[in-house]
Amino acid sequence: MLSIAIYSDKDEDVIHLKSLIQDFLIENKIMAKLSVFNTPNDLVLIPSSYDIYIMDMDSQDDVIALGKDMKNIDVGSYFIYISSDENKAYKATKVYAHYYLNKPIEKEELNYVLKAIKKRIQDDNVIIKIPSGERRVRINNLNYINIVKRCLCYHLQDGTMFDGQTLRSSFEKAIYPLQENKSFLFIPPSLLINIGEIKILNSDNAVFENDDVVYFPKKSYDMIHDKWLNYNRIVNG
Repeated sequence: MLSIAIYSDKDEDVIHLKSLIQDFLIENKIMAKLSVFNTPNDLVLIPSSYDIYIMDMDSQDDVIALGKDMKNIDVGSYFIYISSDENKAYKATKVYAHYYLNKPIEKEELNYVLKAIKKRIQDDNVIIKIPSGERRVRINNLNYINIVKRCLCYHLQDGTMFDGQTLRSSFEKAIYPLQENKSFLFIPPSLLINIGEIKILNSDNAVFENDDVVYFPKKSYDMIHDKWLNYNRIVNG
């Protein structure tokens, strides 16, 4: 399910945005959670993250500072900044906004942006089978997978972990779909690491962006090192 948060203290703009978004969701048969926040505390203290944040730069609070905070909290989320003042567009670039739209928001422009983000979310996420069904996880939020008590254990960038299905075949077969993604590397016999989230690589361990550490056989170092360097060349051009 897609999740969208609107941050604005302008009631008329919120009503207009909600109407446009709801039309988009219905027309494209998309299930989504849509929430509205009108104070910084309400937004920062929410217990769960959102896929998309629409930030109204005409609100009374410092939306640029708030956007920086949210981008640090919700790594991987997409941010759309909106304003009735075209001169504010350059400010949005300072926080690396994914998109900027001028008010009044036009249906066609918003639909184009939401479709583009939806496509990027599909490309940037994986569906993982868990005992109760399925769970969607952002690729850049998944550090590594190992085995704990015959279950696949998923370790996330936000510091949490969860169990997948009980292992009924080899580890390599169980993680095959992820192994096909360029961000991941299988390390025999039972470890899959996200190369793209490694900050420091040592001779027998990898340190991720959140300072989580995973250990691997020393004989695997050269393979991991080559993959890590090659991945960063691809990403950084």
